[in-house]
Amino acid sequence: MPGDREDEICQKALELLSDLCSKGEVQNENCLDFIYHFRDLARPRYTDSGMHQSIISN
Repeated sequence: MPGDREDEICQKALELLSDLCSKGEVQNENCLDFIYHFRDLARPRYTDSGMHQSIISN
């Protein structure tokens, strides 16, 4: 799918920017945003199905 390929390219670009910012090779006011965003993407997502059930049943 073309959209999947675009997402993959954007993800790789974000990874490269984060890496360059972390190493200090790029000085930009948005470097921390790139680093934090990429770090958040790598963080596992947990869902609390009990909470969803509680909300739905009310």
